[in-house]
Amino acid sequence: MGVSRKLAGAGVVAGLSALALVSSPALSAAQVTGTWTATVSGSQITTTVTGLKTTLPFNYCEGYVYRGDATAFDRANKVQEYLITGTDMVQNQILAGVTGSGTSTDLATGEYWVVTKCKEIGDTAYQTVGAPLKVAVTEGAVAPETGGVEDLFSQFGS
Repeated sequence: MGVSRKLAGAGVVAGLSALALVSSPALSAAQVTGTWTATVSGSQITTTVTGLKTTLPFNYCEGYVYRGDATAFDRANKVQEYLITGTDMVQNQILAGVTGSGTSTDLATGEYWVVTKCKEIGDTAYQTVGAPLKVAVTEGAVAPETGGVEDLFSQFGS
């Protein structure tokens, strides 16, 4: 009977420990917090992150651009990704309220979803910072004009 009580007591302690981890995820999982904005200038999107805090050493943050009609933010709908950097966004350090930004390359005219994701060292997954934001590029990049075969040969002389 003494062994049963010890096992029961150990079970209660283990159960309470598991409950504490579930009710307080910051104790058991990495957490990235902060706010961000996306602005459009010409045919590029700039993401600015402010107040970025991590619970594990920082690895990196990226801005992701998805098609405006995307219903899922996955590889099939991803248009582009770009690094978000800042002077205080130092790898291998726990961050406390830092700022950084990143800019896409030229995009075509249209609507896009923008998502900000960060990764901490030792964390197994990306963490999304804030909610996705929809933006419109109104001065999109123009594809270069393509001419006929004659135009190609005229570049080399006749």
